[in-house]
Amino acid sequence: MTTPQVWVQRTTRPITGEVHELLVHAVLDLLDCGGLAVDFTTEDCEGRVTALGQEGVLGDIAGPLYDAELELQEGGHIEIRFVFRASDLHEALALAMKGTPFKTIKRLVRAGSMSEEKVWN
Repeated sequence: MTTPQVWVQRTTRPITGEVHELLVHAVLDLLDCGGLAVDFTTEDCEGRVTALGQEGVLGDIAGPLYDAELELQEGGHIEIRFVFRASDLHEALALAMKGTPFKTIKRLVRAGSMSEEKVWN
C-alpha cells in the first residue's frame, strides 16, 4: 500500500511533505462532511481547501479538482490546485482504518459551520 497522494496541477511555490499530508487530511475531512470547503488551523499554518466540482487531468492521472490557499507560520502564502484520485482516497481510508498515524492537525474547522475540534492520529 502506498501513501495517498495529491497531484499538484499548479502551485505558487513548492510544497513540503507536511503541506502535502495536510492537503490529504483536508480532502478526507471535506469528503467526510460532504461540504464544498474546509477551513483548518495547525501549528504551522492555516488555510482552506475547496472542492471545485470538476475533474482535473494530469497526463493519465484524473480525479476531482481542489483549490487550497494556505498561510504558513513562517510567513508565506501558497495557492495550490490539485487532483485527488479515487484510488488515493481508498488508500487513505485503508491506512486510517489500520490506525496508521498521520500528522496531527490540532484544529480543523469546517467552513459554514460552528468550530469543531478534530484530531487525526
